[in-house]
This record gives sequence, C-alpha cells and structure tokens, in this order.
Amino acid sequence: MLPCADCCYGRHTARFPRPAMKTLGVILLSVGLNVALLYLNVRVFLSPPPPELAAPIVNRVVTNTVWRVARGGGSTASLATNPPPRIPFHWSQIESPEYPAYIANLRKFDCPERTIQNIIVADVSKTYETRAAELESTDDDPFWVSGSTLLNRQRERLARQRALEEERLRLLQQLLAIDPFADPRVTGRGSELMDGHSLERLLFYSHLAPAKRNAAERLMTRSQTQGEFLQGAARRAGFGHDEETARRQREARDAELAKLLTPDELTELRNRVAALELKYAGLELTAAELRGLAQIHARASGRVSVFDQLERAPAAETFERDVQALLGAQRWPDYLRAQESGFEKLLEFTGENGLPKLSAKRAFDVRAAAEKAAAAINADETLAREDAARLLRELQTATAGKLKLELGTTLAEKYFAQDSAWLRDLARPRPKQTPPPESP
Repeated sequence: MLPCADCCYGRHTARFPRPAMKTLGVILLSVGLNVALLYLNVRVFLSPPPPELAAPIVNRVVTNTVWRVARGGGSTASLATNPPPRIPFHWSQIESPEYPAYIANLRKFDCPERTIQNIIVADVSKTYETRAAELESTDDDPFWVSGSTLLNRQRERLARQRALEEERLRLLQQLLAIDPFADPRVTGRGSELMDGHSLERLLFYSHLAPAKRNAAERLMTRSQTQGEFLQGAARRAGFGHDEETARRQREARDAELAKLLTPDELTELRNRVAALELKYAGLELTAAELRGLAQIHARASGRVSVFDQLERAPAAETFERDVQALLGAQRWPDYLRAQESGFEKLLEFTGENGLPKLSAKRAFDVRAAAEKAAAAINADETLAREDAARLLRELQTATAGKLKLELGTTLAEKYFAQDSAWLRDLARPRPKQTPPPESP
C-alpha cells in the first residue's frame, strides 16, 4: 500500500492524533476500579464483625497505676489502666476512739494545727463535763442533807472535780503542743466543771425527770424574772411592794406547775423551796428533820414564800411546839442561835481558822448575853446617863476579854477587825423610851 500525500515520510498528521485513544482507555480503567472499590467497601461495612472482635479492649494510659479488670463471661483476665471510682469523704474516716490517732488523721488531711487544737479541746472538755455530771448523779437523795454530812459531801465533790480537772489538763498537755494552764480555750472550758450554780440546779430539781426538770426550771426562771421586773416598776412608781401583782403572778405560775407536775412532785418542789429559806447553821439535821422543818416553816411563815399557797394555816402560835417536837427541847436553843446572822458569820470565821463548832457557840453566847445586858442597862430608868455610859463601857471591855479567852487573843483581834460594829454599839447609850401618854 502506497503512502498518501498527507502522510509523507510515514508521519501522522494532527487530524488523527494517537494519544486520544490512550486517554480514553485510562479513564475507563479508573472508573472500573472505583466501582470495584465501592463494592468492596459496601460489603465490608454491611458484613458483621468476627466474634473475637465483638468487644475489643482499648487500653488508655491515664495514670501509672495498673488495675486488674476481670471480664464477665470469660476466665481470661486482662490489664487496664483505668482509675478506681472516687469514694465519697465521710467524717468517720478521720474520727477515732483514741485521741492520738484522731489527731494524726486530722493532720493527714492537712487540717490547720489551731483548728485541731480547738477540736480536741472541745471534745476532751465535753467528755469530762459528762464524767463530772455522772459523779454528781451517784449521790443518793442529794438535796435533803445538811450539817457535817453536807459539808463532807461538798468537800468530796470538790475533790472529785479537782481531780477530773487536773486529769483533763494533763491529757491536753500530752496531746497538744499548748500550755493548758495559760490557754483561755482550755481554762474557759474547765470553769464549767466547777460551776456551783449548775450543781445547785441539778440538786434542786433532782426529784424530777429530765424533761419535767427543764420545763419547771424555765417556769421558775421566767416567773422570777417577771416578778423582779414588776416589783421594780412598782418601786419606781412609788407604790412599794405590790402584793396584788405578786399574788396574781404566783397564781399563774402555780397553775402552770400544777399542769406540769403530779401533786406529789409539786409538794416536794414546794418543800425544797421552803428549805432554801431555812437558817440552820450549826445544826446537824437528818434528811427527815430538814424536810420536816421545811414543812413547819411553810405552814407557819407569815411572809410570802416562793411557793407558799395563798391559803395559810394560822399556825404561828404552834411553831415553837412543832419545832421542839421535831428537834427536841435540847436542840431548840441551837435552832434559835442559827437564826442570827451574827452566829452564821462567827461560825464561818471559826471554821476558816480551825476552831471547833463549840467555840463558835460559846463565843456567840457571850455576845448574845452582852447585848441583852446592854439592852437592860439602857432600859433602866433609875440610872443616870453618866452611870449608864460607865456601865456600858465596862460591859464592852469585859465582853472583849471573854471573847479573847474563848477564841484566843490573836483570833479575837482578827474577829473584831471583821465584825466589830456590835461591840462598839455595846458602849453606845440608847435614848430612854418615853411611854406614850395615857388616853383620857
């Protein structure tokens, strides 16, 4: 075949280029491969995974602690590095029955040292307050005791409280780096153990159950506060003692107490209030005698007592007979002596200076005899004023000498320095009492 005119020398013309046929084939091949890959992807996506790959384990390194995790349904254990679940904080993680361990736990949680001290001081003090109350509750019938029995119990109570207080301070000194004797947080709490007012309340209401005890105390406190306010208002207004207001107040209080307490409880409470008004310094009374004396005073007293009822039996004329029947005729002078404030002071003075009770009785009898003699001299109308003054001075000197013999010179001088007004009054003449003119 002869070459054409356009194809001289065997060269192709631009009219039919060969590269066009090659590009078309590449395109067709690419389309086919893409279709095949798409088919494979769809098949893989729709196919279920193999059984062994259904629950793959993914290890994530979060901390340097490795925890062993057991998969359910299989015996093979695998390792994981997931952290443990957070455990909520509770105060029981810190508290301990042993104080050293308790303090160590607080410090482990970076609790400030002063806060630790406050916590331990409060906890220890509360524990010892409870122990002190338990010691007081061991006394049988603590209210109706008096005389040496009461004094001995008070001394024993103070000794127990001092021992508890010393034990508390030593414990705090061992546990904490503080001086418990100088730290106000410690000394302030310790004073509660020695609170005599709290002890008096405990003894006064000891016959009542705790719930009634608190309610009765609130009633008494409120009534006393109201009474003081009303009487103060009456005095400021110039009315003096308002008996009518006091009567209404007693009626309201007694009505509330009658709702709260049984009749026996209310009677016992009234007897205890009457006992608080008694004077029996130097008398050795049993519980039964003290209760009986309180009942006699409640019946015979002519003045308004805290719990006395409005209806009073006119028993004043039988008072001496009732007291002598209770105490005996020989103790009646002791009862009369106990009613004098001067004897109470003298009894306290002799006790503080180590003298027996008998010395106080004898010394007061010397004083009482001298005051009686001075009254007789002042009442003697036959004596001239100068003679009466001389006799009174002689009586004063003789009385001072007798007291020095009874108490000793040193203690007598000390007693005169504390209570000498009565001795000076012995030598002071009193004006004669002029009898009132007779009516026509």
